[in-house]
Amino acid sequence: MGILADIFVSTEEDALLYDSLDERPTERYDVVLYKRLTSLEFGRLWAIIDGEEWDVHRHMLRNISHGDEGEQWLEVFPAELVAKLAGLPDDGMEDLSNAWGKTEELQWDGALLLPVLIDLRRLANAAQASNRGMYLWGSL
Repeated sequence: MGILADIFVSTEEDALLYDSLDERPTERYDVVLYKRLTSLEFGRLWAIIDGEEWDVHRHMLRNISHGDEGEQWLEVFPAELVAKLAGLPDDGMEDLSNAWGKTEELQWDGALLLPVLIDLRRLANAAQASNRGMYLWGSL
């Protein structure tokens, strides 16, 4: 099955309920579902956007909670990263997806990551427009 990665926009209160719901109501969560993406991959993306070396103290999502066995986690995208994702220009998306795909953690074809970047930008804009947060829920 692998790692599940649900990226969504919601209030923090609703984000904390995310893994306890059998069905996720669309009025609470604007969500996209991916696999094999963790906060490390998003941290690497952040460093690429900044044009910097990845730094664990700067380029990481903020942990909100972990399941008892560590098999699930909830993290929030920092406001600085959300703003950068929301402002990604169309003309740089392909180059960014290619650079992200070449990272040691991913080693993916950049074309596979372009839809992820488009989703991240859309969710970041939705988070800013609604004054809500952008979250990553992951599960093994």
